[in-house]
Amino acid sequence: MKRFSGWGRTCLLFWLCGCFCLLLLCGCSAGGEGFSLRAQTESGSDASAAEVPVSEGAAGTDSAVEGPETEPVLVVYLSGAVARPGLYEASPRERLGEMLERAGGALPDADLSRINLARRLSDEEHIHIPRAGESLPETEGAAALPGGKLDLNAATLEDLMRLPGIGEKKARAILDYRARHGPFASPEEVMRVPGIKEGVYAPIAELVTVR
Repeated sequence: MKRFSGWGRTCLLFWLCGCFCLLLLCGCSAGGEGFSLRAQTESGSDASAAEVPVSEGAAGTDSAVEGPETEPVLVVYLSGAVARPGLYEASPRERLGEMLERAGGALPDADLSRINLARRLSDEEHIHIPRAGESLPETEGAAALPGGKLDLNAATLEDLMRLPGIGEKKARAILDYRARHGPFASPEEVMRVPGIKEGVYAPIAELVTVR
């Protein structure tokens, strides 16, 4: 009877140990799965959070990229002693002589000494190539603008000589200065031309402009 009681206690002890180990194993397995699921969820969240700035950064970079600046296109009307008169598109860097070549060149009776082939062009400009002996009305001059003012950047030798106090010598000096330095930035810049000071500029100040 005593041996049976001792054997029963031993069996009971083994049974309790087995139940405890089984519970321990189940708890570890469930905890491992929970930890794995939680780790995967956190890893996925971190990956999603990491992807957002990259996308935003790329979009920001694309929006910050600026396209190349486009050069304005000028439209100029060429008339007179030219092979193909008409409307021409031009670049702001183009010279009158270059446009004249594109228009087939001047006719044999053209008087090119009365125009500045080296000058740059202006938008909405009318350039008339005069014939030898032709007199141009003031309203048809290439530099004539509404209001009666003369555009110093488009004026020809004859245009300039119509101004009070501007003879041929001073007119040629203005054209030479413009050919070397480019278009005038303001009417007052004409006083930088040798021989044209404030006393010469004052009478023509209200008669000239630049564009």
